[in-house]
Amino acid sequence: LVYSALIAKLFRNYEILRSSARLQRKSLKAIEYARVIAFVSLINLMILGVWRLVEKPGWRRKLIENSDNQSMGYCYRGDTGNSCLGLLIIVHAALLLCGNVLVYLTRTLPEEICEAKWIGACFFQSMLLLAFALPLLYIFQEHPVLSYFIISMGVLLSDIGVLVFIIGPKMVRILRIG
Repeated sequence: LVYSALIAKLFRNYEILRSSARLQRKSLKAIEYARVIAFVSLINLMILGVWRLVEKPGWRRKLIENSDNQSMGYCYRGDTGNSCLGLLIIVHAALLLCGNVLVYLTRTLPEEICEAKWIGACFFQSMLLLAFALPLLYIFQEHPVLSYFIISMGVLLSDIGVLVFIIGPKMVRILRIG
């Protein structure tokens, strides 16, 4: 949802830029934002729904080597889970790419009406988090506690980054004005 809201905001700015280049006035309604957000949410829900229908989560227990009747349990996912997870990663990477293209296209708008610089920083921060978190998740896929911690920290840092980069400049501007 974070990417879709930022992309909807950039799309609004891009439409303003395009209509001003044609010397036309354009008013955008809230439904146009909602369409972008709904489209991205629908894609995510479809992938997650198919994943849930095709593959049920499971639990396995195996004996620990060189121990007397001690075992270790862990969650598992099959090949379908890896395929759906890969598809989700591709969709999110495509959203980041689309967002960066919109940031580039709207870079010339003044900062008062367009926050392209700060939204670009959000996308860059999200790309860095993906670049660091995905290899860590692959390395620690057999350790559910570590995997959960990595995913939780990724979501937390991504959301905090968006808040800092979007709300922070507004707060600084308000504090400077008085």
